[in-house]
Amino acid sequence: MDRSVWPDIPDLRPKEAATLAQDMEGLPSFPSVDLRQGKGQVAQYGRRLAMAIALLDEHDQPQKQETITCLWPPVDRKRLPSPYIPVDVASGETPDCFFTCVAGMREGGVRVVTLPRTASPGDTSIRRFRDAITDRRIEMPCAREVRLRIELLKVTKPRIVMLTTYSIPAMRNRRVIEF
Repeated sequence: MDRSVWPDIPDLRPKEAATLAQDMEGLPSFPSVDLRQGKGQVAQYGRRLAMAIALLDEHDQPQKQETITCLWPPVDRKRLPSPYIPVDVASGETPDCFFTCVAGMREGGVRVVTLPRTASPGDTSIRRFRDAITDRRIEMPCAREVRLRIELLKVTKPRIVMLTTYSIPAMRNRRVIEF
């Protein structure tokens, strides 16, 4: 029997999506400037987002650019019914509280976001974006402020289900997949 393990949230308007993101993350969004308003689907909780993300230098020139696809929220093994269920869903990775920055954007929109420093100077830890499909990455230092240009390319509603099969009568085999 198939059982959904993904939130089924209807399409929201931009302000509703931004408010929900702030409630879910518990923090307001970081400083941002919209360069272009989009006209498509709204980036919101319970969606797969495809974004062109450029890491900007001090003159707002792109240092590195990648297309990143991720689920919001990522599939978390701790939220699944059993820690022994293999997770076959590629969620991708984003810096903490990043989704408050893009919530409410529409497909085709372009936004410049400033992520604040998250560690003390001299700390060499990194934060990253990792693509759910290709594993491409953009890595950024935590010890300094980072500016990003984000273009929202596509917003889709994934269907994620938990499949349970009984290959051996006494043992259930479960896995989580995305369609």
